[in-house]
Amino acid sequence: MNEDAYDKIANQDYLTGKQLMTLSLIIIVVIQTIPLLIDQTPYLEWLLLGFTAAVSTCAIVGAILVQFNADKMALVYRGVFNEDFYKTVRLFTQIRHIVIQEAEEKGRNVEEELEDVVPKAYAFFRAYLDKENVLPPSLEDLGVEPAPEVKDEGELFA
Repeated sequence: MNEDAYDKIANQDYLTGKQLMTLSLIIIVVIQTIPLLIDQTPYLEWLLLGFTAAVSTCAIVGAILVQFNADKMALVYRGVFNEDFYKTVRLFTQIRHIVIQEAEEKGRNVEEELEDVVPKAYAFFRAYLDKENVLPPSLEDLGVEPAPEVKDEGELFA
């Protein structure tokens, strides 16, 4: 991803409460003016009443479903984006700033600095992990015969 994509993610725009209220009022005014443009009959009034009731019911059911999904998403969000996540992100952000600062002080490009440092860091950690995961050779591998089985410890000091 390029820097613009990261910027778009970090600075998303959402409807504010005021904007949402204005949009709702505009929709209400438009819907309420439709019956004024049509000749009124008792049958039409019942149809419009039924339409209004159906739309209201759908809106309520939709709001309940949205809230249900929001609650599920909130559980996932809290599980993933916990304090450790944000501390880890902060740590990597600090490391990034340190790399950028060091690169600028040395007059180098950040990509050049990373191309220099990352392979060395990987080699260091890989060597450390390989050293830590080495199993010591067994006695048989070293050619040492196992100790004889002792039934009584007194035999050892006789």
